[in-house]
Amino acid sequence: TEILNQGLEIALRAYIGPERDDWHRYLDGLALSYNSMPHSSTGYAPAYLLFGFTPVT
Repeated sequence: TEILNQGLEIALRAYIGPERDDWHRYLDGLALSYNSMPHSSTGYAPAYLLFGFTPVT
C-alpha cells in the first residue's frame, strides 16, 4: 500500500490547485484510473477481476 499511496500522491499533485484544498474532487477519477490499469502481478486490471470487464475511462 505504500507504493499505491506514493503513486496516488504523485497523481494528486498533478491535479490539485494552488490552494491544495480541492484534492478530494479527484479521488473518484484516480481510483477509476488505478482500477482500470493492469496489475503487474496478475496481468489484469483490478476492475476486470472484480466485475469481469474493464470500465471505459
